[in-house]
Amino acid sequence: MPTERLCMRHTREILRHKWLLGSSHRLVTSSLKVSHGAITDTTQRALRAGLCWDSVCALMDSELEQLLYPPPPSAGTPRPEPDFVTIDLELRRKGVTLELLHQEYLALHPEGYRRSAFCAHYESWKKTRGLTMRQVHQGGDRLFVDYSGLKAYYTDPATGDSVACELFVATLGASSYTYAEASPSQQEQQRDPQMAELSFDERFGLLVDSQSLSQHNKRIARLLSEAKLRLPQACVEDVDFPRSRELDKPLWRQLSTCRFIEDHRGILVVGATGTGKTYVSCALGQAALRKGHRVRYYRTCRLLDELALARADGSYSKLLCRLARFDLLILDDFLMSPPTEMQRRDLLEVLEDRYGNRSTLCSSQLPVDTWHAQLGDPTLADALLDRLVHNAYRLVLKGPTRRKDTKIQTPPNEEQ
Repeated sequence: MPTERLCMRHTREILRHKWLLGSSHRLVTSSLKVSHGAITDTTQRALRAGLCWDSVCALMDSELEQLLYPPPPSAGTPRPEPDFVTIDLELRRKGVTLELLHQEYLALHPEGYRRSAFCAHYESWKKTRGLTMRQVHQGGDRLFVDYSGLKAYYTDPATGDSVACELFVATLGASSYTYAEASPSQQEQQRDPQMAELSFDERFGLLVDSQSLSQHNKRIARLLSEAKLRLPQACVEDVDFPRSRELDKPLWRQLSTCRFIEDHRGILVVGATGTGKTYVSCALGQAALRKGHRVRYYRTCRLLDELALARADGSYSKLLCRLARFDLLILDDFLMSPPTEMQRRDLLEVLEDRYGNRSTLCSSQLPVDTWHAQLGDPTLADALLDRLVHNAYRLVLKGPTRRKDTKIQTPPNEEQ
């Protein structure tokens, strides 16, 4: 509700106290019972009108009111209305925004609407149209895929150049599931003249295969980095079967399918020094990675040290939970030295969490029959071996050390 205007008697008294007597706002307020805002507004209006106390005394009340409260200025000529139909069509183009269209409107009509009024008038015009296009989509019924019109750019870390790429977008209708990935596949297809002979479905199938292969390779690289294999280049196809090694070839082919991981069974690899236990273990680990399983490689002594540190800093339970989530846990150099009481208990905790749920691979120089004596404590040895030995495949590697086959290349200057 607007404030009631002061009468001219109070207006003259305010100006007399301020200009003639030099009174403060507080004194004028206590004397006339008006607010500080009213005093300030009356003084500023008189100053804008170019008045002084002598001129105020010479004016009649009607003349003073006319000077202090002049009529509002007329609205003037109407402002030019924007062409909202053209604006609506322009907004459908890529990269066109309402801000850009408003700037173009002001360039043609400098006296036109400001931004807030321009947007308000456009929204009001849109409500008058009443146009709708209803489309009914069932959640997950259709997959909408396309490449975005605007290209994305990334910086090549090797050269520092800015490289353009296409943004592939896919979404399920009537859902919030959206997939987007930058990919150069569209450019590659356009550069290949043979692609012009393929239909849209065939080209789209190639794109989907390319994206699927890229995702698979990224997953394998991530799993390989997580596994920390001692020999990441080890491969089941490269394992040879010399007569001296006595490696069971049918059993090896069965294990290379990684069915033992799905059955939650273990593997025990034993053999003398240099017979290839670590290579065989890492080859099975890489085969499991290619099947999509999570693998983790440890030298047993390093794992026991890590468990001891985790017990000291309070992260023991978290480490046990993390170890229990790996589909295949590889323990290399198992029982190389007799474990302590605490180390035996740590091994029991690890194997207890994994028994019947995950697979464990142990490689050792000692025959399995000597593990009970190596563990020391009969009770804990029975508990450990009962969870480790009875449901495990055994690979016994024999023959001379394979490290002799790796000869050191002597530089020519040293041979002379």
